[in-house]
Amino acid sequence: MTSGGWAPPGWTPPGWTPPGWTPPGWTPPGWGPPAPEPAGPRPRVVAAAVALWAGALVCSLASTLWTLTHLDDELARVRGQVRGADPASGVDGFVHAVTVAGVFALGWLAAQAVLLVCAWQGRNWARVVLWVLGGLAVFGAAGFVGAPPGRAALLAVQLALTLTAVVLLALPRANGWYRRRGVELVASRRR
Repeated sequence: MTSGGWAPPGWTPPGWTPPGWTPPGWTPPGWGPPAPEPAGPRPRVVAAAVALWAGALVCSLASTLWTLTHLDDELARVRGQVRGADPASGVDGFVHAVTVAGVFALGWLAAQAVLLVCAWQGRNWARVVLWVLGGLAVFGAAGFVGAPPGRAALLAVQLALTLTAVVLLALPRANGWYRRRGVELVASRRR
């Protein structure tokens, strides 16, 4: 209405809003969901798990490099296991297969290092992938069979470090931190 009492249909004075109407997305102060609880500092179990996994990666790197630098020893070991094999048979194929496997292993280690960085930052999906890889490491324990004693010991240490890291990442303290950290990360993307 105007000061004269008459207004055209649909006309409202500037700044006037109907009673009870609020702009979209606006909530009165004190309403809405509570602010997310801060994740706080990284728990020691998470730091220890990432450090142990990094140690397992160092063991794996050492094992891979040892294999690639001792191909002749590995070839002799395989020939000894296959008695009566022609010394010239399969040499090129074996060396090629071990070299390709070694290069693949180095790429795999790099991918795990990226996962470790993501787990360190609080990305829960990286923690879950590390759990899966840790479970698969148990199947990789078949590498102990026929391995030279030094390499078998290195593989045993690697497996122990990996499994310990998996257990630490599954503890309630780590789980709570990853949950709170995930909420923080989602909230930071919305800003």
